[in-house]
Amino acid sequence: MATPNGNLVDERQVHYNSRIEMSKAMPKFDAKESDIVLYMSLFERQAKRLKIDPSDWVSCLIPLMPTEIVELVARVPEEEFFNFEYIKGILMKKFKLNAEGFRQKFVQHQRTPETSWKDFVYEVTNYFQGWINDLNITDFDGLKNLFITDQVKKRVPQEVRDHFVDVWGTIAKPQDLADKLDGYECVRKTNRKTANLNPKVQQQGNVRSNTYSRDNGDHNVNQKPIKQEKGFPRSQYDRKDRPKFTCYSCGGEGHVKKFCPKLVKTNSDQDSRRKANVLRTVVDQERVTKETAVVAEVMSH
Repeated sequence: MATPNGNLVDERQVHYNSRIEMSKAMPKFDAKESDIVLYMSLFERQAKRLKIDPSDWVSCLIPLMPTEIVELVARVPEEEFFNFEYIKGILMKKFKLNAEGFRQKFVQHQRTPETSWKDFVYEVTNYFQGWINDLNITDFDGLKNLFITDQVKKRVPQEVRDHFVDVWGTIAKPQDLADKLDGYECVRKTNRKTANLNPKVQQQGNVRSNTYSRDNGDHNVNQKPIKQEKGFPRSQYDRKDRPKFTCYSCGGEGHVKKFCPKLVKTNSDQDSRRKANVLRTVVDQERVTKETAVVAEVMSH
């Protein structure tokens, strides 16, 4: 007849044997080299093959993990300590593998020359399974919505994706995605309409804005300067209605003082007189020089 102590010893022996068998069937996890998704998938397959009770899976997993992960598992609440799915979820968060992370691995994963095509299919399948599991997709309709949503996401500009970066990977229904994108576009259009003011008001606002910018150093580098027309706009004045220029010198119309014909003539006369005076001065200097030379020659004799 088995005693309670005997049953306890047998149970401990079973746990011990399970850990020994698993340590022989699985290599230790290397956080730098190994893929946590593939490692956990292989662990589950080996545990099922060895017919290890699911309640012992965590006990078999811990000896295969590095110290930092063991310390992470040690902080798990006691009621969840032997819950393999809970521990698995913590490890996925540790390595930042959420729905979007699984999707990227599923799309971008490449086969290496050292692996067979069968291994590659197994790896891609695990990434896909992790993707749909994290989004709680369990039926065909959910899977259909996921693929349609993923195709729509590929057409969305990067700047719009960045706006929804916190929830982008969790959107799994095309209608939800469309609602978010339409709402975003609606807000952008409203902001554009607010910015497109009346040209005169916009011009005045632009002058004030530039003044404020110079004083405070706060300006919009993308704002284009408002183009202003020089002179009189054609749309507002016809040639016959334009004001005529009046000369402040002679009082005549059609020209300004700078181009006044009388002033131009006067200036020409003044220039002629200046040139004549210069010539007389030169001639007089030459006469004085000659006379001085003659006197000097006479005195030398």
